[in-house]
Amino acid sequence: MSPIARNLSKTLRTIHIYLSLPGLLLFAFFAITGILLNHDFFGFDRPQTSSGRAALPVEVVRTGGREAVVRTLRSSFGLQLPVTRYSSDSDGMEVVFSAPGNRVQVMIDRDTGGAIATFESRGVVGALADLHKGAQSGVVWRAVMDITSVYLLISALSGTFLMLSIPKHRRSGVLTLCGGAIAVLIVYCVWVPR
Repeated sequence: MSPIARNLSKTLRTIHIYLSLPGLLLFAFFAITGILLNHDFFGFDRPQTSSGRAALPVEVVRTGGREAVVRTLRSSFGLQLPVTRYSSDSDGMEVVFSAPGNRVQVMIDRDTGGAIATFESRGVVGALADLHKGAQSGVVWRAVMDITSVYLLISALSGTFLMLSIPKHRRSGVLTLCGGAIAVLIVYCVWVPR
């Protein structure tokens, strides 16, 4: 092996090891939750729903603006979740508060100030499902997901290059890589509905 190839191999091994290790727990998290999502969490994330009513001040509903309406809803229903949707028309308003595993939808009648809230909780398992998908998880968690994806890609590529740098394993490694790619393609073409 030439000195350049030896240095490249050493660099790739370092990258492979030290980028894979910090991502190991996140790799495991996405692997486990992916299996659970693929099997609908075995029914453990069934939503628990309830509802509530409140009478909002009509002047707040008609002229108060978004911040005033949201503040009044938080106070009336004891909400802490972030607002993820706010829509308003001449008849009423819809305000949705959500975070991983939890969602509250509030419908407001503009004429009477009457508000009906539907609370939905899917517990820890629902929160894990939403975190896996990046649903209602915020900018920072989505950045963590992106970083994990980059780590996984770099780990896979550096591992592949390391395997190719070892003559003894090169042929079997390439055959295994090609066989895996062909198997995935066959499964997609034959069994995935289109």
